[in-house]
Amino acid sequence: MGCTLGGQVVEKTKGSCSSEVVMKARTEGLRSLSFSEQIQYTLDLRKCEPKELKKAIEKEVNEKQLDSDAKESGSFIGKTSSFAYCVMALLLYWALI
Repeated sequence: MGCTLGGQVVEKTKGSCSSEVVMKARTEGLRSLSFSEQIQYTLDLRKCEPKELKKAIEKEVNEKQLDSDAKESGSFIGKTSSFAYCVMALLLYWALI
């Protein structure tokens, strides 16, 4: 049984290429990984053989994350935007004093 990767069917490999962290990044994106999982993802990809599969996985995960970021950029939500709202309110308050 194989999985699709960039339109190609790739045979399932054992080891670091199909580790739990790599599979989570492929399905849910890089931002779904905690800091320690991101480190483990990087280490697993370094061990991944063949190199073509490693590059294909990295490309797939990066493209998926870029698509997700592009969709979310249309809305002003999240930790960063909450911080930005607070800063804008504080600046407006100081300007009116």
